[in-house]
Amino acid sequence: MEKSEALLFLGISDGEELNDAYDTKVFEWKNFFVNRFPIPSLFGKKIKQLEKLEKAYTVLGGESKEVNDPKVELVFADNFKEAFQQFSERRAFLKAQLFQAESAVDIAKVVQVLIDLTLAYAQVWNNEKLSTAGVVVSKEPDPMDLLVAIPEAEKIGVHNISKIDALPENHLVVNEAKRLSLLIKMNKEKQ
Repeated sequence: MEKSEALLFLGISDGEELNDAYDTKVFEWKNFFVNRFPIPSLFGKKIKQLEKLEKAYTVLGGESKEVNDPKVELVFADNFKEAFQQFSERRAFLKAQLFQAESAVDIAKVVQVLIDLTLAYAQVWNNEKLSTAGVVVSKEPDPMDLLVAIPEAEKIGVHNISKIDALPENHLVVNEAKRLSLLIKMNKEKQ
């Protein structure tokens, strides 16, 4: 990357400090990732942009910082209730890591773990037989609504994906299974 390209990429105007421009971009990326559901294809493209941001920063004389690899457990319980709780806790941990990130490289590493976590969680809900027509992957249900719907499903014996057919087609647990099944399907098609 040329110096002129790096200046354009960082959007540095006359008199603006390199570190200020970089910190602004890092802040914008943190907000982007914290406020969106992790769709692997989209987030993967954004990781490439983060790498380009870091390259532009270093080309202009910025110093890349050492980063820690965030680690979370990627194994989930096979029942909806426990898996949802595990995912919520681990995702909250990674969001906190995003807020603490000080560089584009830090953000990229956390985002990759967030993608891996989301795909592992989606496997708990995955059922290739469910129709995913009209499903929007990026539209997450309200967590409180899901915390009410899961015990409702458990009352009629639906604790995991193997019994999903016992629920009405428009039940929130079925809709969440459809959404996460579509996520898995989209990720397989991308590979």
